[in-house]
Amino acid sequence: MDDETLERMIKAADPARTPVDAPLTLRQIQLRDSIVAGTYVAHRPATRKDRFRWWKTALPVAVLAACLVAVVVLSVGSIRPQSALALTPPALHFVPTGQTSQQLLQMLERHASGAPAGPARPERGSRTVGWYAQITQDETAGTTAVIAPQVTTIAWASDQSGSIRTVAGKPYWADESGSAIPHAAAPAEGALISEMTFGPGEYEPSVRDEPGTSSKALADFLESAGLTSDGDAADMLDAIGNAFSSWTLTTEQQLTLIKMLLARPDAEILGAATDRAGRAVIGIAADSHRFPGTQKVLLVSGDTGRIVGLETVATSPSEAVPAGAVISYSLWDTPSEP
Repeated sequence: MDDETLERMIKAADPARTPVDAPLTLRQIQLRDSIVAGTYVAHRPATRKDRFRWWKTALPVAVLAACLVAVVVLSVGSIRPQSALALTPPALHFVPTGQTSQQLLQMLERHASGAPAGPARPERGSRTVGWYAQITQDETAGTTAVIAPQVTTIAWASDQSGSIRTVAGKPYWADESGSAIPHAAAPAEGALISEMTFGPGEYEPSVRDEPGTSSKALADFLESAGLTSDGDAADMLDAIGNAFSSWTLTTEQQLTLIKMLLARPDAEILGAATDRAGRAVIGIAADSHRFPGTQKVLLVSGDTGRIVGLETVATSPSEAVPAGAVISYSLWDTPSEP
């Protein structure tokens, strides 16, 4: 996708009347990332026929996957960058472990063999927890934000029939306040947000063919998900996120992907942390050269060796967000509720 096409899609998705040379807002940054990753969904009233027609519009970088990651839908043009940090999920705190790539791989392989998880063979479909923020601006109370996770389950068959179901997760205050969340601030946990079904030949997955287990087969898999030959480690993480909208891979396949990622010189082991589902994880990060000022962070379970999350974090301040702000996150292998 060229820059002109990307800019046109961002403006079409977020048609605010702002100066042409104005820097991107937080919402536009998130729209940009979701368009490039193939996860953007038009938030306009539409019939099922309209949605299907839009769904079939393919991007060069990846086939669009409706409702995959519930990326942020903030309207924060009037919010100061220093306050925007309090309107996004709290950043994860990583503690360096001093592990080399080889040591990390050996640990993950050991834990994976001791605690088998994931399917025995690749499965068509996925279950992803993403998020959006509901912002309230009040002259007296100021600006508050509720993080409202969304759980999206995608299932599809070899005849390209399928379904997408999105329900509300458990909401929480962006500032980690323990006070009760008003009913009007976010959908109730378990509430149905959207549901779509597709007949044979109607569903268009991000990757159609079942992936193999070799490095070559998985490299082809990521290429089908949008990774180009000159892509960097951050682009590889985008492709992984896009591919995970259509497939749930085996642990063996995921360990091979992690090995391929760690072999790249621009991938960095951040250390250990506790993710948003309370799991012990290891973070592997890559700064994006395509989108300077952002970093992709892959989360790998320290217990199962599986890939359980992907986050986008701002690494340098802008007029939209301060450094350290979490722009988006996706979680996998979470409990089946809601």
